[in-house]
Amino acid sequence: MGWLLAGMPVSAAEPASGTDIKEMELLCKGAELLPSQGEPLDPRFIINRLGAVKLSKKAAPLMAFDLGGNEVSAWVQVERVTPKGVRHLFACGSVDHGVRYRLPEADAATEKDRLVVRLFDRPRGAAEQARLRSIREEREKVLLTPELIEREQAALRKWADVGAITEAVGKFVVSPKPNDTLEKSVEKAIADARSVVDLLETACPGGSVSTSEPGLLKKICEEKRSLQGMLGAVSEALGRYSDALKNDALKDRRQEFRDALRVAAGGLKPGALPEGDAREAHCTQIAMLNWLRSEKASHLVAQVELPLVDGERIAEAAYGGGDSRQDLSPVKDRPLAVLLHDVTSGVELGVGAHQVISGRNEPVEALAGFFSVAVRMLGVAKFAAAEQPAGAKVLPPQATSRGLDFSVEAPTLVCLGNPHNETASDGTPERVAKATLKVDTGAPSFARVGTRTLVVEPLEKGTRREIYVCDAQPCEPSKDNAKVRNRVVLDADQGSSFALLVEVAGTAAMEGQGGFTTPRYMPLGSSAGPQRVYELRGDYRTQDLASISVLFGRRMSRKWTLALGPSLLVGTSGGTFSQVGLRLGYEFSRGVFATTGPSLRFVQTATKEAPLGSRIAVANGDEPKVPAPPGLESQPRWGWSLGLAVDASALADAGKSLLKSVGVTE
Repeated sequence: MGWLLAGMPVSAAEPASGTDIKEMELLCKGAELLPSQGEPLDPRFIINRLGAVKLSKKAAPLMAFDLGGNEVSAWVQVERVTPKGVRHLFACGSVDHGVRYRLPEADAATEKDRLVVRLFDRPRGAAEQARLRSIREEREKVLLTPELIEREQAALRKWADVGAITEAVGKFVVSPKPNDTLEKSVEKAIADARSVVDLLETACPGGSVSTSEPGLLKKICEEKRSLQGMLGAVSEALGRYSDALKNDALKDRRQEFRDALRVAAGGLKPGALPEGDAREAHCTQIAMLNWLRSEKASHLVAQVELPLVDGERIAEAAYGGGDSRQDLSPVKDRPLAVLLHDVTSGVELGVGAHQVISGRNEPVEALAGFFSVAVRMLGVAKFAAAEQPAGAKVLPPQATSRGLDFSVEAPTLVCLGNPHNETASDGTPERVAKATLKVDTGAPSFARVGTRTLVVEPLEKGTRREIYVCDAQPCEPSKDNAKVRNRVVLDADQGSSFALLVEVAGTAAMEGQGGFTTPRYMPLGSSAGPQRVYELRGDYRTQDLASISVLFGRRMSRKWTLALGPSLLVGTSGGTFSQVGLRLGYEFSRGVFATTGPSLRFVQTATKEAPLGSRIAVANGDEPKVPAPPGLESQPRWGWSLGLAVDASALADAGKSLLKSVGVTE
């Protein structure tokens, strides 16, 4: 069977060397390899050996691996995990440094899934070698249990059949007369047991086993040396009792020697082998120990979780970084995701969330967002850890002893066949678990921390969702919860970079421009008499400072908008398009801006035909007919405006909500 990787077929044939491990079969049994991308597009995710994930939101749905520039391939297993925890093996196989690999396609129904990517490799560098030694020590304490050791030691006693010695001695010592046949049966049982125990001499040279050898081998060798001592004691006791039976001079001591032989034989505890499920579980545990000790096996380097949602809908946060706020573009009924970096290996995250429909607490959250980004820029986003895949592969015997199919590198006596090297119908040695290798699913990765993915429910426009991350479950979504390590606020971005604003502002004229006065004839003196004198003056009215404008803006950032537009109304006398303003707007609540900026207003000014200060006489009456000043012309005047503006889309949404609340629409 073959797989496709980087556009090329890969053979699954046996390696040339009989001692190599077929990692493809171990890690990727029954899986397809990760499909590659031929075009040199930028990947959305770049994963390195430290478990760090670099996100490029606008890049293609690809992932690549930073293996430190090493030309040697590593191994990757990719699982697709549903929100209910159902796992599906997506792809598996070798990957190369810098090569881009396609992510699985996702639609509205599957975007809530996440990918679990496990990177396997042999340790590279002193740090990873030291980490592997540490992992071995930690896991051997868990896997190498007293029960497992006792079963292996009991298996040696079973293979040596020490129970036959005890049985033969029992028959011999109760015989009323010396019996050469019974004595020879004891001698044969001892010799058979020694022949099996001595097969471990090569595996257990000298008085002790090196500290670098597997811990189980040390325990088996301890039992081997103990058995050798007890077999020697039984043999000596048998010789003394046999001599006493044949020598009348020792007749008085026969009972003493008989009892000594019985005690020596009684010290040989009969062995046993587990069967059925018990043997299967034992051999699985042995296989995990073998995997940890193997110098040829790849180990879990890093584990990360990747979201399947579009890159524009992914937020990032560093685990333990406190509060942060990020703006995302909501898409109707489409989920969001948070890429949580720097999560300590082994931490069981608790997640709580709730949705808020209101304006934001801008100053506090803006400050929190700044610190979050600052922490992220300093590189606090790396690493991973978690569970690993299971697989199995026959490990060819290393330094196998004749007659007992025993491997020093993968020591086990329970998971062997018989000690006499009998063969099956195909000529291979009979073995139960064939000294299997199996990935230890409980072993941590070389990377001490990693990246997790939190899939978030769809975010509607005008809302925000607060995600609380705790270091334990359950996680109450409350700022007062001491277990909370992160509060990630996801805010609905406005979506478009353009805005249509309706502004109400006040404009003050700049110095030296003559102000925003309007030439009008103002009465002088008393109203008594047939006529009254009027003088042309600049009339200042406070209401003329106000204006209503329509502004066309472009968002420079999530907070700031630059806008330009004309007035619809100036003061109380119209003035449509009589003022043009340039505004810088700060959105302090959803769709509401504080604006400021210069305005150019066209105002009526007096001319030489009727300059300011000129006078006219008008007949008195109940309603004097004061003429308009002649010869007025429009002149530009600069001013500075302060105001409030509302996004037209927010007004439209508010109108829809109002109609829905009163039952006009659904």
